[in-house]
Amino acid sequence: MTGPAAGSGADVASLLESAVAVADAPDVVIGWSRHGERVIRSGGTAQPPPLPREQLRYEIGSASKTFNTLLLSALVAEGTVSWCTPAAALLGPVGRAPGRPDRGPSAVSVLHLATHTAGLPRLPADFYPRAVPRWTTNPYADYPAERVIDAFLRPPRRRHRPGSRWRYSNFGASVLGHALAAHTATPWEQLLHARVLVPLALGDTATAPGGTAVRSRPPEEEAAALPVGPAGPLTEGRGGPAAGIGRGNGRGNGAAAADDADAGGGRRREIGSDGLGGRQIGQYPAAGRAPGTGRSDGRPAGSGTRTLAAPADVDAPADGWAPTAGRRLAEPGQVRGSGRDAVGHGRDGRTPVPPLLMGGFAPAGSVRATPHDLLAFLEAQLEPETTPLENELRALRGPVLRRGFGHRHTHTVSWFHRPGERGAVLFHAGATSGQQALLAFRPATGTAMVALSTRRFRASDPFPRVVHGLIDQLP
Repeated sequence: MTGPAAGSGADVASLLESAVAVADAPDVVIGWSRHGERVIRSGGTAQPPPLPREQLRYEIGSASKTFNTLLLSALVAEGTVSWCTPAAALLGPVGRAPGRPDRGPSAVSVLHLATHTAGLPRLPADFYPRAVPRWTTNPYADYPAERVIDAFLRPPRRRHRPGSRWRYSNFGASVLGHALAAHTATPWEQLLHARVLVPLALGDTATAPGGTAVRSRPPEEEAAALPVGPAGPLTEGRGGPAAGIGRGNGRGNGAAAADDADAGGGRRREIGSDGLGGRQIGQYPAAGRAPGTGRSDGRPAGSGTRTLAAPADVDAPADGWAPTAGRRLAEPGQVRGSGRDAVGHGRDGRTPVPPLLMGGFAPAGSVRATPHDLLAFLEAQLEPETTPLENELRALRGPVLRRGFGHRHTHTVSWFHRPGERGAVLFHAGATSGQQALLAFRPATGTAMVALSTRRFRASDPFPRVVHGLIDQLP
Protein backbone atom coordinates (compact mmCIF):
# COMPACT_ATOMS: atom_id res chain seq x y z
CA MET A 1 0.00 0.00 0.00
CA THR A 2 1.44 3.33 -1.04
CA GLY A 3 0.21 6.81 -1.60
CA PRO A 4 -1.00 9.70 0.54
CA ALA A 5 -2.56 9.13 3.92
CA ALA A 6 -6.32 8.79 4.16
CA GLY A 7 -8.29 11.67 5.59
CA SER A 8 -11.93 11.01 6.51
CA GLY A 9 -13.36 8.28 8.68
CA ALA A 10 -14.79 6.67 5.55
CA ASP A 11 -11.30 6.56 4.01
CA VAL A 12 -9.93 4.95 7.15
CA ALA A 13 -12.68 2.34 7.19
CA SER A 14 -12.03 1.54 3.54
CA LEU A 15 -8.30 1.08 4.15
CA LEU A 16 -8.91 -1.17 7.13
CA GLU A 17 -11.40 -3.30 5.22
CA SER A 18 -8.95 -3.72 2.34
CA ALA A 19 -6.19 -4.77 4.70
CA VAL A 20 -8.45 -7.26 6.48
CA ALA A 21 -9.45 -8.77 3.14
CA VAL A 22 -5.87 -9.52 2.05
CA ALA A 23 -4.45 -10.58 5.44
CA ASP A 24 -5.43 -14.23 4.80
CA ALA A 25 -6.11 -15.53 8.31
CA PRO A 26 -9.10 -17.19 10.03
CA ASP A 27 -9.65 -14.05 12.13
CA VAL A 28 -8.29 -10.57 11.46
CA VAL A 29 -9.01 -7.39 13.42
CA ILE A 30 -7.47 -4.00 12.64
CA GLY A 31 -8.27 -0.92 14.69
CA TRP A 32 -7.34 2.76 14.36
CA SER A 33 -7.64 5.62 16.84
CA ARG A 34 -7.09 9.37 16.65
CA HIS A 35 -7.90 11.73 19.50
CA GLY A 36 -10.42 9.29 20.95
CA GLU A 37 -12.17 8.46 17.67
CA ARG A 38 -11.93 4.77 16.82
CA VAL A 39 -12.55 2.72 13.71
CA ILE A 40 -12.34 -1.09 13.90
CA ARG A 41 -12.85 -3.57 11.10
CA SER A 42 -12.72 -7.37 11.27
CA GLY A 43 -13.12 -10.39 9.07
CA GLY A 44 -11.34 -13.60 8.15
CA THR A 45 -11.36 -16.80 6.17
CA ALA A 46 -13.25 -18.73 8.87
CA GLN A 47 -16.90 -18.44 9.82
CA PRO A 48 -17.57 -15.66 12.36
CA PRO A 49 -17.34 -16.83 16.00
CA PRO A 50 -20.31 -16.55 18.41
CA LEU A 51 -18.78 -13.40 19.92
CA PRO A 52 -17.87 -10.58 17.54
CA ARG A 53 -14.20 -10.77 16.66
CA GLU A 54 -13.52 -7.32 18.12
CA GLN A 55 -14.73 -8.54 21.53
CA LEU A 56 -12.31 -11.47 21.73
CA ARG A 57 -8.95 -11.42 23.47
CA TYR A 58 -5.91 -11.99 21.25
CA GLU A 59 -2.42 -13.15 22.16
CA ILE A 60 0.04 -10.33 21.48
CA GLY A 61 3.24 -12.32 22.10
CA SER A 62 6.35 -10.17 22.36
CA ALA A 63 4.34 -6.95 22.34
CA SER A 64 3.68 -7.93 25.98
CA LYS A 65 7.13 -6.52 26.73
CA THR A 66 5.71 -3.00 26.43
CA PHE A 67 3.50 -3.76 29.44
CA ASN A 68 6.47 -5.18 31.35
CA THR A 69 8.60 -2.07 30.76
CA LEU A 70 5.72 0.17 31.84
CA LEU A 71 5.63 -1.81 35.07
CA LEU A 72 9.35 -1.12 35.50
CA SER A 73 8.79 2.58 34.81
CA ALA A 74 6.06 2.65 37.48
CA LEU A 75 8.44 1.28 40.13
CA VAL A 76 11.16 3.72 39.03
CA ALA A 77 8.72 6.63 39.27
CA GLU A 78 7.78 5.75 42.84
CA GLY A 79 11.45 5.56 43.83
CA THR A 80 11.71 1.91 44.89
CA VAL A 81 13.89 0.99 41.91
CA SER A 82 16.28 2.95 39.70
CA TRP A 83 17.04 2.39 36.04
CA CYS A 84 20.54 1.33 37.05
CA THR A 85 19.56 -1.08 39.83
CA PRO A 86 21.25 -4.48 39.30
CA ALA A 87 18.59 -7.07 38.59
CA ALA A 88 20.41 -9.59 40.79
CA ALA A 89 20.03 -7.26 43.78
CA LEU A 90 16.25 -7.31 43.36
CA LEU A 91 16.19 -11.08 43.41
CA GLY A 92 17.26 -11.06 47.08
CA PRO A 93 19.76 -13.51 48.61
CA VAL A 94 19.40 -15.85 45.64
CA GLY A 95 20.76 -13.07 43.45
CA ARG A 96 24.12 -12.93 45.21
CA ALA A 97 25.90 -15.23 42.81
CA PRO A 98 29.57 -15.27 41.74
CA GLY A 99 30.58 -14.11 38.31
CA ARG A 100 32.87 -11.71 36.48
CA PRO A 101 32.28 -8.19 37.83
CA ASP A 102 31.95 -6.77 34.31
CA ARG A 103 29.86 -9.57 32.79
CA GLY A 104 28.22 -11.50 35.59
CA PRO A 105 24.66 -11.06 36.89
CA SER A 106 25.69 -8.23 39.22
CA ALA A 107 26.63 -6.07 36.21
CA VAL A 108 23.20 -6.38 34.57
CA SER A 109 20.81 -3.53 35.37
CA VAL A 110 17.05 -3.57 34.94
CA LEU A 111 17.49 -1.12 32.07
CA HIS A 112 19.85 -3.52 30.31
CA LEU A 113 17.17 -6.20 30.56
CA ALA A 114 14.43 -3.86 29.31
CA THR A 115 16.44 -2.74 26.27
CA HIS A 116 17.91 -6.13 25.26
CA THR A 117 21.46 -5.04 26.05
CA ALA A 118 22.16 -7.35 29.01
CA GLY A 119 24.36 -9.68 26.96
CA LEU A 120 21.88 -12.52 27.33
CA PRO A 121 20.89 -14.93 24.54
CA ARG A 122 17.39 -15.03 23.15
CA LEU A 123 16.61 -18.03 25.39
CA PRO A 124 18.60 -20.05 27.96
CA ALA A 125 20.73 -22.86 26.53
CA ASP A 126 18.88 -25.56 28.46
CA PHE A 127 15.51 -24.34 27.22
CA TYR A 128 15.60 -26.11 23.87
CA PRO A 129 15.67 -29.78 24.95
CA ARG A 130 12.43 -29.23 26.88
CA ALA A 131 10.83 -27.11 24.16
CA VAL A 132 11.45 -29.16 21.02
CA PRO A 133 8.67 -31.73 21.63
CA ARG A 134 6.14 -28.88 21.89
CA TRP A 135 7.76 -26.45 19.47
CA THR A 136 4.67 -25.78 17.37
CA THR A 137 2.21 -25.53 20.27
CA ASN A 138 3.51 -24.56 23.72
CA PRO A 139 7.32 -24.59 23.87
CA TYR A 140 7.53 -22.35 26.95
CA ALA A 141 5.06 -24.13 29.20
CA ASP A 142 7.48 -26.57 30.90
CA TYR A 143 10.18 -24.03 31.78
CA PRO A 144 9.23 -22.45 35.15
CA ALA A 145 10.29 -19.11 36.61
CA GLU A 146 12.77 -20.78 38.96
CA ARG A 147 14.73 -22.14 36.01
CA VAL A 148 14.72 -18.75 34.29
CA ILE A 149 16.22 -17.13 37.39
CA ASP A 150 18.73 -19.95 37.89
CA ALA A 151 19.87 -19.68 34.26
CA PHE A 152 20.39 -15.93 34.71
CA LEU A 153 22.42 -16.31 37.88
CA ARG A 154 24.59 -19.11 36.50
CA PRO A 155 28.11 -17.82 35.80
CA PRO A 156 28.24 -16.95 32.08
CA ARG A 157 30.63 -18.65 29.68
CA ARG A 158 30.45 -16.32 26.68
CA ARG A 159 28.42 -13.24 27.44
CA HIS A 160 29.00 -9.76 26.09
CA ARG A 161 29.56 -6.97 28.55
CA PRO A 162 26.15 -5.49 29.51
CA GLY A 163 25.42 -2.33 27.58
CA SER A 164 27.83 -3.08 24.74
CA ARG A 165 25.62 -5.02 22.33
CA TRP A 166 21.92 -5.23 21.42
CA ARG A 167 20.52 -8.76 21.24
CA TYR A 168 16.80 -9.40 21.37
CA SER A 169 16.09 -11.59 24.39
CA ASN A 170 12.91 -13.18 25.71
CA PHE A 171 15.19 -14.48 28.45
CA GLY A 172 16.16 -10.98 29.59
CA ALA A 173 12.61 -9.61 29.51
CA SER A 174 11.49 -12.53 31.67
CA VAL A 175 14.28 -12.00 34.20
CA LEU A 176 13.19 -8.35 34.43
CA GLY A 177 9.64 -9.34 35.33
CA HIS A 178 10.79 -11.86 37.94
CA ALA A 179 13.18 -9.32 39.47
CA LEU A 180 10.37 -6.78 39.88
CA ALA A 181 8.13 -9.47 41.35
CA ALA A 182 10.80 -10.56 43.84
CA HIS A 183 11.51 -6.97 44.83
CA THR A 184 7.87 -6.29 45.66
CA ALA A 185 7.17 -9.78 47.05
CA THR A 186 4.23 -9.95 44.63
CA PRO A 187 3.60 -12.37 41.75
CA TRP A 188 4.33 -10.68 38.44
CA GLU A 189 0.76 -11.13 37.18
CA GLN A 190 -0.69 -9.45 40.28
CA LEU A 191 1.89 -6.69 40.13
CA LEU A 192 1.09 -5.94 36.50
CA HIS A 193 -2.61 -5.95 37.33
CA ALA A 194 -2.31 -3.44 40.17
CA ARG A 195 0.33 -1.10 38.72
CA VAL A 196 -0.59 -1.07 35.02
CA LEU A 197 -3.89 -2.70 34.10
CA VAL A 198 -5.97 -1.17 36.88
CA PRO A 199 -4.67 2.43 36.52
CA LEU A 200 -5.29 2.30 32.76
CA ALA A 201 -8.69 0.56 33.18
CA LEU A 202 -7.69 -2.34 30.94
CA GLY A 203 -10.38 -4.72 32.18
CA ASP A 204 -10.26 -6.96 29.10
CA THR A 205 -6.53 -7.64 29.34
CA ALA A 206 -5.23 -10.86 30.89
CA THR A 207 -2.02 -12.85 31.34
CA ALA A 208 -3.54 -16.34 31.11
CA PRO A 209 -6.12 -18.04 28.90
CA GLY A 210 -9.63 -17.43 30.21
CA GLY A 211 -8.42 -14.82 32.69
CA THR A 212 -8.75 -11.07 32.91
CA ALA A 213 -8.00 -8.22 35.24
CA VAL A 214 -10.96 -7.04 37.31
CA ARG A 215 -10.88 -3.83 39.29
CA SER A 216 -12.31 -4.51 42.73
CA ARG A 217 -11.27 -1.18 44.26
CA PRO A 218 -9.86 2.19 43.17
CA PRO A 219 -6.33 2.21 41.67
CA GLU A 220 -4.79 3.98 44.67
CA GLU A 221 -6.13 1.31 47.00
CA GLU A 222 -4.93 -1.49 44.73
CA ALA A 223 -1.43 -0.03 44.66
CA ALA A 224 -1.39 0.64 48.41
CA ALA A 225 -2.28 -2.97 49.11
CA LEU A 226 0.93 -4.26 47.52
CA PRO A 227 4.10 -4.62 49.62
CA VAL A 228 7.00 -2.42 48.56
CA GLY A 229 9.64 -5.05 49.23
CA PRO A 230 12.87 -5.17 51.20
CA ALA A 231 15.12 -3.06 49.01
CA GLY A 232 13.66 0.32 49.99
CA PRO A 233 13.84 3.55 47.95
CA LEU A 234 16.76 3.99 45.61
CA THR A 235 18.15 7.04 43.87
CA GLU A 236 17.30 7.18 40.19
CA GLY A 237 20.13 7.01 37.72
CA ARG A 238 21.32 10.27 36.25
CA GLY A 239 19.25 11.49 33.31
CA GLY A 240 16.44 8.94 33.34
CA PRO A 241 16.60 5.74 31.29
CA ALA A 242 19.14 7.13 28.82
CA ALA A 243 21.77 7.37 31.56
CA GLY A 244 21.97 3.63 31.94
CA ILE A 245 22.33 2.37 28.42
CA GLY A 246 24.80 2.81 25.58
CA ARG A 247 25.02 2.37 21.90
CA GLY A 248 24.32 -1.22 20.94
CA ASN A 249 26.56 -3.01 18.48
CA GLY A 250 24.18 -5.83 17.62
CA ARG A 251 22.53 -6.44 14.30
CA GLY A 252 18.85 -6.83 13.63
CA ASN A 253 15.82 -5.79 11.65
CA GLY A 254 14.63 -2.90 13.76
CA ALA A 255 13.65 0.65 12.90
CA ALA A 256 15.95 3.21 11.34
CA ALA A 257 17.38 5.94 13.54
CA ALA A 258 15.61 9.29 13.58
CA ASP A 259 14.91 12.27 15.75
CA ASP A 260 12.15 11.66 18.25
CA ALA A 261 8.83 13.26 17.35
CA ASP A 262 7.83 13.39 21.01
CA ALA A 263 7.74 16.93 22.34
CA GLY A 264 6.41 15.83 25.69
CA GLY A 265 8.59 17.95 27.88
CA GLY A 266 11.98 17.56 29.50
CA ARG A 267 15.34 18.35 28.01
CA ARG A 268 17.28 16.69 25.25
CA ARG A 269 20.91 15.87 25.67
CA GLU A 270 23.57 13.53 24.43
CA ILE A 271 25.15 11.39 27.09
CA GLY A 272 28.71 10.16 26.88
CA SER A 273 29.73 6.54 26.90
CA ASP A 274 29.72 6.28 30.73
CA GLY A 275 31.58 3.00 30.32
CA LEU A 276 28.86 1.61 28.06
CA GLY A 277 30.50 1.96 24.71
CA GLY A 278 28.87 4.76 22.77
CA ARG A 279 26.70 7.75 22.16
CA GLN A 280 23.17 7.87 23.49
CA ILE A 281 20.11 9.96 22.80
CA GLY A 282 17.14 10.70 25.00
CA GLN A 283 14.40 13.15 25.89
CA TYR A 284 12.63 12.78 29.21
CA PRO A 285 10.81 14.83 31.81
CA ALA A 286 12.23 15.07 35.27
CA ALA A 287 11.66 11.79 37.05
CA GLY A 288 11.04 13.13 40.54
CA ARG A 289 7.60 13.45 42.10
CA ALA A 290 6.35 15.81 44.76
CA PRO A 291 5.96 13.88 48.05
CA GLY A 292 2.53 12.44 48.57
CA THR A 293 1.10 13.59 45.26
CA GLY A 294 2.00 10.86 42.78
CA ARG A 295 2.85 13.61 40.24
CA SER A 296 5.94 15.64 39.43
CA ASP A 297 4.01 18.92 39.42
CA GLY A 298 2.63 18.62 42.94
CA ARG A 299 -0.98 18.22 41.87
CA PRO A 300 -3.06 15.35 43.24
CA ALA A 301 -2.64 12.16 41.26
CA GLY A 302 -6.13 12.41 39.78
CA SER A 303 -6.08 16.04 38.72
CA GLY A 304 -6.17 16.71 35.01
CA THR A 305 -6.96 13.12 34.15
CA ARG A 306 -9.97 11.61 32.47
CA THR A 307 -12.33 9.44 34.46
CA LEU A 308 -11.54 5.78 33.90
CA ALA A 309 -14.60 3.61 34.18
CA ALA A 310 -14.30 0.34 36.04
CA PRO A 311 -14.38 -2.65 33.70
CA ALA A 312 -17.37 -4.93 33.68
CA ASP A 313 -17.23 -8.05 35.83
CA VAL A 314 -15.91 -11.08 33.98
CA ASP A 315 -14.67 -14.51 34.90
CA ALA A 316 -11.76 -14.66 37.33
CA PRO A 317 -8.34 -15.63 35.95
CA ALA A 318 -7.96 -19.33 35.30
CA ASP A 319 -4.96 -21.35 36.49
CA GLY A 320 -4.83 -23.00 33.09
CA TRP A 321 -6.85 -23.37 29.95
CA ALA A 322 -10.20 -25.14 30.22
CA PRO A 323 -12.23 -25.71 27.04
CA THR A 324 -15.65 -24.10 27.10
CA ALA A 325 -18.57 -24.88 24.84
CA GLY A 326 -19.84 -22.31 22.40
CA ARG A 327 -16.71 -21.56 20.32
CA ARG A 328 -16.86 -22.15 16.58
CA LEU A 329 -14.97 -25.04 15.01
CA ALA A 330 -12.67 -24.42 12.07
CA GLU A 331 -12.34 -28.16 11.53
CA PRO A 332 -13.71 -31.27 13.29
CA GLY A 333 -11.86 -31.77 16.56
CA GLN A 334 -10.64 -28.16 16.78
CA VAL A 335 -9.13 -26.82 19.98
CA ARG A 336 -11.81 -24.78 21.71
CA GLY A 337 -11.29 -21.44 23.41
CA SER A 338 -12.64 -20.06 26.66
CA GLY A 339 -15.36 -18.11 24.89
CA ARG A 340 -13.45 -14.83 25.25
CA ASP A 341 -10.10 -15.94 23.83
CA ALA A 342 -9.50 -16.07 20.08
CA VAL A 343 -8.33 -19.45 18.80
CA GLY A 344 -4.97 -19.48 17.04
CA HIS A 345 -4.15 -21.56 13.99
CA GLY A 346 -1.08 -23.10 12.40
CA ARG A 347 0.63 -21.96 9.23
CA ASP A 348 -2.01 -23.65 7.08
CA GLY A 349 -4.70 -21.40 8.53
CA ARG A 350 -6.89 -24.41 9.42
CA THR A 351 -5.19 -26.42 12.15
CA PRO A 352 -6.06 -24.99 15.59
CA VAL A 353 -3.40 -24.64 18.25
CA PRO A 354 -3.97 -24.49 22.02
CA PRO A 355 -3.76 -21.20 23.94
CA LEU A 356 -0.25 -20.01 24.70
CA LEU A 357 1.15 -20.94 28.13
CA MET A 358 4.36 -19.03 28.82
CA GLY A 359 5.59 -20.75 31.99
CA GLY A 360 8.54 -18.78 33.38
CA PHE A 361 8.59 -16.50 30.35
CA ALA A 362 5.25 -14.84 31.14
CA PRO A 363 6.69 -11.29 31.38
CA ALA A 364 8.03 -11.65 27.83
CA GLY A 365 4.85 -12.72 26.06
CA SER A 366 1.78 -13.71 28.07
CA VAL A 367 -0.50 -10.69 27.60
CA ARG A 368 -3.75 -11.16 25.68
CA ALA A 369 -6.30 -8.40 25.22
CA THR A 370 -9.25 -7.17 23.17
CA PRO A 371 -8.66 -4.72 20.32
CA HIS A 372 -10.39 -1.98 22.33
CA ASP A 373 -8.10 -2.51 25.34
CA LEU A 374 -5.04 -2.44 23.10
CA LEU A 375 -6.21 0.80 21.51
CA ALA A 376 -6.76 2.21 25.00
CA PHE A 377 -3.21 1.18 25.92
CA LEU A 378 -1.86 3.03 22.87
CA GLU A 379 -4.07 6.05 23.52
CA ALA A 380 -2.44 6.24 26.95
CA GLN A 381 0.96 6.37 25.22
CA LEU A 382 -0.29 9.25 23.07
CA GLU A 383 -1.93 11.24 25.87
CA PRO A 384 -0.17 10.24 29.08
CA GLU A 385 -1.41 13.39 30.81
CA THR A 386 -4.93 11.95 30.76
CA THR A 387 -3.89 8.91 32.80
CA PRO A 388 -2.64 8.27 36.35
CA LEU A 389 0.68 7.10 34.82
CA GLU A 390 1.76 10.27 33.07
CA ASN A 391 5.44 10.33 33.99
CA GLU A 392 5.77 6.58 33.75
CA LEU A 393 4.54 6.63 30.15
CA ARG A 394 6.55 9.68 29.09
CA ALA A 395 9.77 8.04 30.24
CA LEU A 396 9.27 5.28 27.66
CA ARG A 397 8.77 7.38 24.52
CA GLY A 398 12.16 8.94 23.80
CA PRO A 399 14.88 6.96 21.97
CA VAL A 400 17.69 5.76 24.24
CA LEU A 401 19.98 3.71 21.99
CA ARG A 402 21.10 3.04 18.46
CA ARG A 403 21.93 -0.42 17.16
CA GLY A 404 22.41 -2.53 14.06
CA PHE A 405 24.63 -2.04 11.03
CA GLY A 406 25.86 1.54 11.06
CA HIS A 407 23.85 2.09 14.23
CA ARG A 408 20.86 3.07 12.11
CA HIS A 409 18.15 1.45 14.23
CA THR A 410 16.73 3.30 17.20
CA HIS A 411 14.92 2.10 20.30
CA THR A 412 13.10 3.57 23.24
CA VAL A 413 12.98 1.61 26.49
CA SER A 414 9.77 -0.08 25.26
CA TRP A 415 9.36 0.49 21.54
CA PHE A 416 11.01 0.04 18.17
CA HIS A 417 11.30 3.52 16.66
CA ARG A 418 11.40 4.47 12.98
CA PRO A 419 11.16 7.75 11.09
CA GLY A 420 8.30 8.80 8.86
CA GLU A 421 7.28 11.77 6.76
CA ARG A 422 4.60 12.69 9.30
CA GLY A 423 6.64 11.89 12.40
CA ALA A 424 8.32 8.92 14.03
CA VAL A 425 6.36 5.69 14.48
CA LEU A 426 6.77 3.70 17.68
CA PHE A 427 5.78 0.05 17.37
CA HIS A 428 6.18 -3.47 18.68
CA ALA A 429 5.16 -6.69 16.97
CA GLY A 430 4.49 -10.07 18.52
CA ALA A 431 3.83 -13.63 17.39
CA THR A 432 2.83 -16.83 19.16
CA SER A 433 2.31 -20.40 17.96
CA GLY A 434 -0.98 -19.41 16.34
CA GLN A 435 -1.43 -15.62 16.41
CA GLN A 436 0.24 -12.35 15.41
CA ALA A 437 -0.06 -8.76 16.62
CA LEU A 438 1.24 -5.30 15.82
CA LEU A 439 0.87 -2.26 18.09
CA ALA A 440 1.90 1.11 16.66
CA PHE A 441 1.41 4.81 17.33
CA ARG A 442 2.61 8.14 15.95
CA PRO A 443 2.84 10.92 18.58
CA ALA A 444 3.06 13.70 15.99
CA THR A 445 -0.38 12.91 14.57
CA GLY A 446 -1.99 11.46 17.70
CA THR A 447 -2.84 8.21 15.88
CA ALA A 448 -2.62 4.58 16.92
CA MET A 449 -3.15 1.25 15.18
CA VAL A 450 -3.68 -2.32 16.37
CA ALA A 451 -3.56 -5.29 13.99
CA LEU A 452 -4.35 -8.87 15.06
CA SER A 453 -4.37 -12.21 13.25
CA THR A 454 -5.08 -15.81 14.26
CA ARG A 455 -2.64 -17.52 11.91
CA ARG A 456 0.95 -18.46 12.67
CA PHE A 457 3.58 -16.46 10.79
CA ARG A 458 4.85 -18.05 7.58
CA ALA A 459 7.44 -17.10 4.98
CA SER A 460 4.90 -15.82 2.45
CA ASP A 461 2.64 -14.23 5.04
CA PRO A 462 0.95 -11.05 3.73
CA PHE A 463 -0.15 -9.90 7.20
CA PRO A 464 3.10 -8.20 8.38
CA ARG A 465 3.65 -6.50 5.03
CA VAL A 466 0.08 -5.25 4.81
CA VAL A 467 -0.19 -3.89 8.35
CA HIS A 468 3.25 -2.26 8.38
CA GLY A 469 2.35 -0.52 5.14
CA LEU A 470 -0.98 0.49 6.59
CA ILE A 471 0.73 2.54 9.32
CA ASP A 472 1.86 5.07 6.72
CA GLN A 473 -1.46 5.01 4.86
CA LEU A 474 -3.59 5.94 7.85
CA PRO A 475 -3.95 9.58 8.95
